[in-house]
Amino acid sequence: MFLDTIAQLLELPQLHVLEVDLASDWLTIRAEPVTTTAACPLCQSVSQRVHSCYERTVLDLAWGVRTLTLKLEVRRFFCDVKTCLRKIFTERLPDIVAPSARRTTRLRQMLESLAFELGGEAGAAIARWLHCGAPSADTLLRLIRRAPPITPPSPRCLGVDDWAMKKGHTYGTLLCDLERHQVIELLEGREGDALAKWLQAHPGVEIITRDRASAYADGAKEGAPDAIQVADRFHLLQNLSKALRTLFEQQPQVLKLPSPTTDRKPADTPLTVEPSAIALIEQAPTDTALTVPSLPVKPISAYLRQQQANYQVVQALRQQGLTLRSIAQHLQINVNTANKYLHLPAPPAKQHRTTLKLIGHEAFFYQRWNDGERSPKTLFAELQQRGFQGGYTTVARYVAELRGPLPADQAAAAPAAPAVRLTVTQAVRVLLLAPDQLTTEQQTQLDQLRQASPLVERAYTLAHQFQTILHEHRSAEFPTWLEEVQTSQVPGLHGFASSLKKDLAAVTAGVSLLWSNEHIAYCTSLLASS
Repeated sequence: MFLDTIAQLLELPQLHVLEVDLASDWLTIRAEPVTTTAACPLCQSVSQRVHSCYERTVLDLAWGVRTLTLKLEVRRFFCDVKTCLRKIFTERLPDIVAPSARRTTRLRQMLESLAFELGGEAGAAIARWLHCGAPSADTLLRLIRRAPPITPPSPRCLGVDDWAMKKGHTYGTLLCDLERHQVIELLEGREGDALAKWLQAHPGVEIITRDRASAYADGAKEGAPDAIQVADRFHLLQNLSKALRTLFEQQPQVLKLPSPTTDRKPADTPLTVEPSAIALIEQAPTDTALTVPSLPVKPISAYLRQQQANYQVVQALRQQGLTLRSIAQHLQINVNTANKYLHLPAPPAKQHRTTLKLIGHEAFFYQRWNDGERSPKTLFAELQQRGFQGGYTTVARYVAELRGPLPADQAAAAPAAPAVRLTVTQAVRVLLLAPDQLTTEQQTQLDQLRQASPLVERAYTLAHQFQTILHEHRSAEFPTWLEEVQTSQVPGLHGFASSLKKDLAAVTAGVSLLWSNEHIAYCTSLLASS
């Protein structure tokens, strides 16, 4: 009766329990198959003639806190078919354990799941904690390699994007099932032919989300002509950002903003300092003005010098009537680069950066400087009491540049906070950020940019209208927005609208439908880190 209960709890009806051996950490169950016949694995003929028996030891799922071992009394049979190559065979137990395996099928499946979910080391640690033997990390990795490949079904909604195996050198194409959130294929290269062949071999794709590259558009059209192509919203916003970069590259004068402290300087507080940035404050005359010493000008790089030379050549050859393609071939540069040089109002210049960032308390800082305070630690502590959120390094660099490399006997002029010159990337970011995401400094910069040029003001309005149309799926407003952009003549945005019209069906689908490549970005990050 007890052994019958053990057999029921074991949930292996193919076995008849003969004996149970219980220890503190182990449970050993000796059993034998309930059948009296067996089929030959080659000819499948059933035999009843027993040749011999042997004991087979396999591990099974843990029973509570004890590791379970099955000792199976397995028989060998004669094969009576004269034409069969195997004369003696061992009976098979396919529902319990695979041939020559040391673990039951259900234990192997559990360890395989641990390996796929946790990997080698972590999976082995959990397996030992579950009392399923002591498999090594290499054992679990072998289970992953031996697992049969899973062929996913053809997706209905397919996400297509490129990813870098080695950035700038080797690229591939990532295909993702957007409904199941699974990577289903990695293709070599990022050409349309590979995508077209894959789509032809996997019919049933109804929606394809992609970037704005023509290669993927042509491949999707050739491989799945009936599928709806959707321009990914992330790439649309990325194209908008590039269009705004063109605007600021053609109008570099708007990037130089007025001094942020000019209007906030107290009129009744004279800004005076000693004639030397190193001498003690009490030794300096009180009527000597403070200045921000000019920093040494670094020589321009060879790359910038080549850009300026190319700019001059493009302008000269264009005046002689040469086409952009001929100019680009002559200089061995891209046609788009030649077109950019043609429309720039001045040769490319180095975008100067300064460590004198706005700290928001310039008036107080200059007042304390004129009072003779030169210690960065003291100034930092006082600024923190006034609500300064920056770091000590910012204040230390500010003080270091104000001291400057001036000789001890050189007089200083009146102090002035350095003029802020934004980079193109900073200007584009300020222009595209939502109003509630802007800091006080960025809001000031945005106001000054919008006041500097009517084209920037118009670009700001159109860019935020486009973001609203994308985020809120206002497809009905999209055609009107396109017409407004083309009549606005804003540099960069005009070309952006023209490119949208060439891919109008996919862009309209990207505005109206909810599908996008958001999950692909996560998968790409996993591939990059692996």
